[in-house]
Amino acid sequence: MSSRLYKRVKKLGDGGMGEVWLVMDPDTRVLYAQKIMKAHLSREKDIERFKREITALQRLRHDNIIHVHEVIETGGQPGYVMEYCPDGNLLDYLSKHPDIPLLPIIIQLSRAVVSGDLKVG
Repeated sequence: MSSRLYKRVKKLGDGGMGEVWLVMDPDTRVLYAQKIMKAHLSREKDIERFKREITALQRLRHDNIIHVHEVIETGGQPGYVMEYCPDGNLLDYLSKHPDIPLLPIIIQLSRAVVSGDLKVG
């Protein structure tokens, strides 16, 4: 687990388990999304659940799934740095573009799962 520091740019979201920040690698100036587990969730079962989330994301391999760049620890809290998608997640994108037909997206996702194109490493 890395303790490398990323420069926070702005908060992107806040969920039940953690906060997501837009961050920049100060060396490469590349933007990433960083999810850090909330500090009040310090029970062992919360930490294990968060670590399972990280492991699951690291194992998934597909062009349309976010790649985990690095597992980190910030202020004693586990977290991870992942690719930054400026358009948000699929639900955000579809909400902003209600005219996009859903059937081709559903077919693409189904083919990835059925054909084995969705890889677990």
